[in-house]
Amino acid sequence: MAIIISDAGPLIALAQIDELHLLDQLFGQVQIPDEVMQECLVKQGADTEIIQQAVKDSKLNIVNVNIEYEFPRSLGKGECGAMQLALNNDQSLLTIDDQLARRNAIRLKLNFIGTAKVLTLAERKGLISSAETSLLSMIDNGYRISPKYLG
Repeated sequence: MAIIISDAGPLIALAQIDELHLLDQLFGQVQIPDEVMQECLVKQGADTEIIQQAVKDSKLNIVNVNIEYEFPRSLGKGECGAMQLALNNDQSLLTIDDQLARRNAIRLKLNFIGTAKVLTLAERKGLISSAETSLLSMIDNGYRISPKYLG
């Protein structure tokens, strides 16, 4: 299994629908930079508790990342940390949804996947009954997803 690196958005969105475990089940080791963990802790809620429990259970491994690449200032610290970690691990898969960050990931030739694709893979493997239902739950929680990923 590959190392998966996640940005904060997918972690929070999956935790809000109680599906954070899918990353570990699908890909094995999940690494997040400290900057991503800090973003996940900004707003306290059930999702924060799920993420913290995943760290305690070693399902999410926090990694201290030295950001060496000069990323655009328009990217957040978590996105920069996640992309730097992916740059440092050429066998990794980055989970990222932000459109600007994805453009930068393409430019850097990083392997990445969006949360919608994670849910689709989980459905195909029988880990969830419906990717579309999960996506709609994420939208109900305020997560923005392009309409092209629905239906």
